[in-house]
Amino acid sequence: MEGKYLPNYNLTNPEVRKYWVDKISSVLKYDVDGIHLDYIRFPITQMYSYDSITCNEFKKEFNYTPLEVSHDCGSMIWCEWIKWNAKKVTELVTEIKAAIDASGKPVVLGADVFPDLETSKVLIGQEWGYWADTGLVDFICPMLYTNNLDLFREYLQNAMNAAGKKCNVYPGIGIHTSHNDITKDLIYREVIIARKLGAKGMVFFSGYSLNKEMRDTLKAGVFNSARSIGH
Repeated sequence: MEGKYLPNYNLTNPEVRKYWVDKISSVLKYDVDGIHLDYIRFPITQMYSYDSITCNEFKKEFNYTPLEVSHDCGSMIWCEWIKWNAKKVTELVTEIKAAIDASGKPVVLGADVFPDLETSKVLIGQEWGYWADTGLVDFICPMLYTNNLDLFREYLQNAMNAAGKKCNVYPGIGIHTSHNDITKDLIYREVIIARKLGAKGMVFFSGYSLNKEMRDTLKAGVFNSARSIGH
């Protein structure tokens, strides 16, 4: 917005979306089971892109650029800018899904998503509830990076409800992240919660932080035992 350049791809640009679709299409010639999309979103707080190409494209539809209006939800044009960005991210997911379907291969498509459905649409342009509900993705991995078991359970249940039966949910359990550092006991409890809520799998982030003590706890307490814990 201040005229600075950022080392990020602008997902509203058709050439950028074509670049990623072509990259993924090139992978489909190999024997892969699935494609997993990380960072399929904008950075927090609509940080970019305010280049002339994007602004002019937006102006064709709404007569103003996002730089010509107030940058808050009191401006309907700004609200439309937020929706427009989210629409472009969804278009990319749609194009990737179409490329996979055109290959004729049984390749599943998934995405890492932020924990909360509603705020994700506004802050990062990620309409993952729509992706799940319409079958654009086969699985979602909500990044539930917390040591708070009640919040982990609540947000996972919300994701399960949003996904319904059309999309699998593999919760992201935070080991060492910018939001939390977990203990071996908490990781065990979060895995149990995920299984009880019906998650078909889970993801640990980040893998190099999953130490031997944690792995041994999981092996003994979850994967080789039928015992459970109370909520």
